[in-house]
Amino acid sequence: MPNVKFYFNHKLTGADFKRRKAWFEVRGQDAPTSRAEEIEVSFDFMMGADGAHSAVRAEFAKLEADSSKLSAFFDQHFPGVTSLIEPGELISSFETNPHLPLISIKCQPYHYSNSVVILGDAAHAMVPFYGQGMNAGLEDVRILFSILDKHAAAENNDPENPGSVDLAFQRGLALAEYSALRVPDAHAINDLALQNYVEMRASVLSPTYRLRKYLEEFLSVHLPSLGWQTKYSRVSFGNERYSEVVAKSNHQGKVLLRGLITVLCSPIVAGVLGLYWTRHRSLGWVSLLNTLRNPRR
Repeated sequence: MPNVKFYFNHKLTGADFKRRKAWFEVRGQDAPTSRAEEIEVSFDFMMGADGAHSAVRAEFAKLEADSSKLSAFFDQHFPGVTSLIEPGELISSFETNPHLPLISIKCQPYHYSNSVVILGDAAHAMVPFYGQGMNAGLEDVRILFSILDKHAAAENNDPENPGSVDLAFQRGLALAEYSALRVPDAHAINDLALQNYVEMRASVLSPTYRLRKYLEEFLSVHLPSLGWQTKYSRVSFGNERYSEVVAKSNHQGKVLLRGLITVLCSPIVAGVLGLYWTRHRSLGWVSLLNTLRNPRR
């Protein structure tokens, strides 16, 4: 596309979203060890797709730049922690402990005003146990641009100037809608990725888990008209929202549990269990009478 330009070896070092300015380190390919040049770039709209260690996302929150605000952050989002851990010790741990190699990020919103949006790993880096990181990033792009296109085609109801549309205002509405729509799904796939590790680690050994999986796969294969699908197939081979997949999977789990309880409480099953209990109890009485008749000397 003639209006697209690529600039390599540019590292974002800071940004001012209100003034719409960004600063980059530029290092030449011919002298990779030389001192990097810093340049200032003015922008109209920034899209941060710079991965799990996103510099754009880092500009949204400033705890690493000013760790003195850490106690207030914990008091707001994790009340009770500072009563168990001294603020000084909390700050020291935050500053000295290394980051873990596996990253799971939940943040919101994914935009700032009408000038910046983050997507992909920059917005929701996740552990790899569901294999959905790239798919979720590509889905971000599809959803973001569909929303941008919808708002770009918005009608103008100003009778004095019917041909004008405030593109910046419409973009702000689009980005707000994108954050509101995408945050629940990104958080859901983050949770699913973490849960899948637990499932692979231990749940596969649980008889209850294996029974549910067997019933779900049986129903999805032999009774497809019921719309029954496993959670994994919905995520990996469908186009449903991740949050809707979680809701449907939870609903299926409740239906299976109720069905199992109904079967166990049915008259036939209750009769068999009652007969077994009566027989077991009668045998206990017979054993007791034999013991009384033939006491040990």
